Amino acid sequence: MRKLPVILIFLFLHVISRAAYLIDDCETGTLTNTTGGAWITYTDGYSTLTFTPNDAPGYAGAYCRKLGWDLSSGNASGSYAGAACGINSGWTAVDLHTYAGVRFWAYGTAGIVAVQVGTDQTRTLGNHYSATVAITPSWRLIEVPFSSLGPPTWGGSPSWDPTTVFSVGFVTLSSAGNSGYLRVDNLEFYTAAEATAPSDPNIIIPLPKVNQEGYLPGGNKYFCVVTNTASAGDPYYILDAIGNTVYTGSVAGPAFDDRPSTGEGVLRTDFSSFTTPGTYTLRVNSQPSCPFIINDNVFDSLFKDALRSFYLIRCGPAVNDPVTGINRPACHMSDGLIRGSAGSGDFTGGWHNAQDFGKYTNETAISISYMLWLYEFKPSHMSGIYNNIPESGNGTSDLLNEAKWGLNWLFKMQRADGAVYHKVDSEPNLFDCVAPSADPNLRYAEFQQATSSQVPSTIDAADLAAVMAQAARVFGGVDPAYSAQCMAAAQKSWSWALANTSTAQSDPYYLDTAQWQEYMWAEAEMGRELNSQPLRDSFSLMTDSNAVTPVGWNDPQLFGYLALFEDPNSPQALKDKLRSKVQSMCDSFLNNVSISGYSSVMQSFEYWWESNETLMHRACGMLFGYEMSGNAAYRDGALKQLNYMLGLNSLNRSFVMSHGCNPMQKPWNALYLVYGKSIPAWCAGGPNQYVTGADPLLVSVINSGAPKAKCYIDEGICGAGSWADNEGETSEEAALVFLSGYFYSVTYANTPTQTATICTKTATPSITGTLTRTPTFTATATTTCTRAFTATQTPAPTWTPTPHPENGDIYAYPAVCDMRKGDAGFTFSNLPAGAELFIYNISGELIFDAVISPPGGKYFWKLSGSRMRNRIVPGFYIYMAACNGKILKKGKIALIR
Repeated sequence: MRKLPVILIFLFLHVISRAAYLIDDCETGTLTNTTGGAWITYTDGYSTLTFTPNDAPGYAGAYCRKLGWDLSSGNASGSYAGAACGINSGWTAVDLHTYAGVRFWAYGTAGIVAVQVGTDQTRTLGNHYSATVAITPSWRLIEVPFSSLGPPTWGGSPSWDPTTVFSVGFVTLSSAGNSGYLRVDNLEFYTAAEATAPSDPNIIIPLPKVNQEGYLPGGNKYFCVVTNTASAGDPYYILDAIGNTVYTGSVAGPAFDDRPSTGEGVLRTDFSSFTTPGTYTLRVNSQPSCPFIINDNVFDSLFKDALRSFYLIRCGPAVNDPVTGINRPACHMSDGLIRGSAGSGDFTGGWHNAQDFGKYTNETAISISYMLWLYEFKPSHMSGIYNNIPESGNGTSDLLNEAKWGLNWLFKMQRADGAVYHKVDSEPNLFDCVAPSADPNLRYAEFQQATSSQVPSTIDAADLAAVMAQAARVFGGVDPAYSAQCMAAAQKSWSWALANTSTAQSDPYYLDTAQWQEYMWAEAEMGRELNSQPLRDSFSLMTDSNAVTPVGWNDPQLFGYLALFEDPNSPQALKDKLRSKVQSMCDSFLNNVSISGYSSVMQSFEYWWESNETLMHRACGMLFGYEMSGNAAYRDGALKQLNYMLGLNSLNRSFVMSHGCNPMQKPWNALYLVYGKSIPAWCAGGPNQYVTGADPLLVSVINSGAPKAKCYIDEGICGAGSWADNEGETSEEAALVFLSGYFYSVTYANTPTQTATICTKTATPSITGTLTRTPTFTATATTTCTRAFTATQTPAPTWTPTPHPENGDIYAYPAVCDMRKGDAGFTFSNLPAGAELFIYNISGELIFDAVISPPGGKYFWKLSGSRMRNRIVPGFYIYMAACNGKILKKGKIALIR
């Protein structure tokens, strides 16, 4: 669950003192509130809103107000519906300058709603000061400080004046086609002295932060704790799964001043000397960390899940995944229109890049290259990968099978003359909350922005040429015929790029005004595959005037550095030059890591859209530097970024879905938004400190003054979620595939494992004239490599619930579930029909929520064999049973396994 810095939503029942200005106790049973003001409703003219003034039961009385929304798609400018009440019968202004904000009790299924406060300055606009709040299916107190109210979204931005307030109300933020309801009770204005929400938007989490997935025995291991709860010299304890202390030490100092990024003083303590495999928790001053594992295979499931995510986001044929249970029908099987042309083609296949279902050549090429480089660096680990996808068992690693899925789509994007379409999407008509199979938009293959002249770009031709050349090298020892097909495609687009070197990209979603980075990548790969010294020399010359940077969706040049450094025919002087430049880049990253409390490679101003992607690209860049130099500090710096992604950060949040005890749970992706399914190892975009392009939820956090690295909300609700910090994309996910796969079942060595070429391949190039002329290419490939692997599957364990005597109260048994002894979960007894069951971890994060009508009043929460994996870890949990908004029982349970 997210933590809102300006709105505190309480998880448990408590009593507060009455604010001085009660607007509506909701007990009148009419449209008149407590102060004599009237409730009114409004819609866009197409949608409906049903206002029930005497809905029962209320939170603190007989009644509450119920607002039921049903939004229509008939209003092209946007659907809306809402209700508001006057503070008095005359709708006249009241001076509220002595009050701090508005609060109320609420529950429902509306998801995200806006609380609106009207003043004389906004009276004629019909659009008022507002703040977004989350509505959940049990009664919760919600406080909205006046300081969190944003200005009207249209009609100007008048200054906030609390002396002229005349109304308060609610409007839904769901998208067209959605319905829901909101119940409200005890609507009031409160004073600062009566506030229960913190005035400081910097939420400090006192728990020790660890990599919630775990650590490699020989890798760097450290934890972080804030100076609010610990000091240098305080003891810390590492406990095993049954609570025995197995290692102790002292918190290290001095503290890092991490205020520019996180608003914290941070103490970072190394415990790398503890290497015993097992499952542990760490405690500092009685504060427990999330559990973590120490093992050589600690990142294996993460890697396989990250790779599986590409299968789950495939476009085209139906996806029926036996591992995650995601089952969705075929989609976009008519991708065939061409923008600006009466012609058509077959553009089916590929991957949905993000929530918009678009498919992009640059994103696809970069994603594939990461997969191929992982295979090139780690052939002994990757050649036998079996991931239970449709292609599994065909004699090829599933890492290459997934790469091949992307390559096969790129073939379709190449025109006969070698020019390459940039994307297939429905710009500018994008739907947020429909299943891929229900996407109503026409989709086009396009070279440029829809409204621009459809001129092919150098960028896309170079991207395709580069990755196809690399694929020809990798598949040469796996599938020679496919390798030759890739090389032919690479040659065709490279020839086109040589003749068209200066066309950039105008796509509004991936605007790229510079094409030289992609050109460099293609030049390096073609130079290697053609064994062309002129191309190597040209690449070397370009490095003199252009700084090397990590991979990004608009900057893949680092792949080119790697290609020529690993080229056995590159002159040593060129290799030395490339290594030196990459080392300089990595050294700058290590400097960032050394001064960050959480060892983040990001500087305080760099928490922008997809900040997590930037962080992981830099981590991968450091691994490239390690492969080129053998400097272990680069490898360790990369591993520290994996620590950050998996919970060792100021939010104590794993940004990787289904991994860690407090993972991101609500991505801005159709598999969650529409199907409600987890995408194991799908990444959140990450903290975003910039208002431009941000969604209303994130804007409220940014405007509250939250520290830059804490501008993040885990909220995926159709039409009202946080997309500007929780939408992943393929190039980010591919970086996680490479980063986690690099550490797949590894034992640390002092130097990187350098590999020879994957297969023996002879190529006879013929290049004539200058580099602007079209070369001809002839190649023969001879296979000298073999690939063989076996795979076994372990059946799910069986279980028998532990019996417990009955009584009349709601209870859970066993109180301690010991999975080592055969316990498989918890049984909750004496639950009434329609009960709602909530289960929280020790950090107060909601990990299970279900409305149930169990036979005989019993419900079994099965843990053994469940797909929840790392979300359910050893430790204490709190359960809460509720019905009709009333909390019936709270209690504690514990898990050992």
